[in-house]
Amino acid sequence: QQQQFIAETLHKVQRNMRAYYMNVSSNRWLAVRLETLGTCIVTAAGLLAVLGRDKISPGVAGLSISYALAVTQSLNWVVRMTSDRETNIVAVERLDDYIRQPQEPPRIMDADPPAGAWPTRGQI
Repeated sequence: QQQQFIAETLHKVQRNMRAYYMNVSSNRWLAVRLETLGTCIVTAAGLLAVLGRDKISPGVAGLSISYALAVTQSLNWVVRMTSDRETNIVAVERLDDYIRQPQEPPRIMDADPPAGAWPTRGQI
């Protein structure tokens, strides 16, 4: 019986870890894409600052690059918070579905046969 318990527990842990692994993998995938997008934004700000060096002051160029870096961090934060909010809303939707389910009948009902009519052991 102990071996059966260990096997069932191991199976359940493995199922849970599969879902957790997929969650972590998708987060890493998203992080790489967002960082790539942020790098493109910072590169564009840097190139525009270099190309416009005769028309804009160095302070404005540095400020634009600083803001581009801040946009990258903000983009990461916004996407993560949106994802977390969606996850939490799904939990609320599930609760709403469970609340709307019909109530289970009581364990003992008046229509049940009397206790003596049922076998008390595994024999008929």
